Amino acid sequence: MQNDENSDGDNCKIISTPIYRQPPKPQQSKFKSNDQITAASVRVIDEEGTNHGVLSIEQAKALAKERHLDLVQLTFDEIPVARLISFGKFKYQQEKLKRQHQSKEKKVDSKAVRITLVSQLHDLETRARQAELFLEQAQHVQIDLVLRGRQKAHVPLAREKMKQFLTLIKTPIKIIREGQVPRGLQTFITKA
Repeated sequence: MQNDENSDGDNCKIISTPIYRQPPKPQQSKFKSNDQITAASVRVIDEEGTNHGVLSIEQAKALAKERHLDLVQLTFDEIPVARLISFGKFKYQQEKLKRQHQSKEKKVDSKAVRITLVSQLHDLETRARQAELFLEQAQHVQIDLVLRGRQKAHVPLAREKMKQFLTLIKTPIKIIREGQVPRGLQTFITKA
């Protein structure tokens, strides 16, 4: 009898299965090719750049098959533009252009210097030297004057403190942007 009473508790099994993350979905190409094109007619441009005019999708696919190339849709207008090209070669060219544009982007490092309303002259001089060092490295410097609690009521004093700090920087500077943020005042400077 006792075995029957304990068997109720034994019937309950806990099975733990490992939780796996979903594999990342492959990135969809923003260009359609061959059978993915759903338009009824397309403007066809061949591999040399010659315009063949507006053709039905069947004629365009037949022309691509005849030349052993892919039909790649470039635009999604009312009458889309499609090009006869090897899709692998086309994707490679697009990636190459993307990398080229990324390398030409200007990357600017920014460093931050934080001061407060109650910072004394020596503290400001130390931070000014630090800002000069950052400017010599050809970087933008973000100066944060942090206001806490009741200090937020004294914004004019904070502006004076910021002006005092900027005069302590011996390197010629150019103010890119300045303004008030929820935490206080913020100014971006760079070497003039």
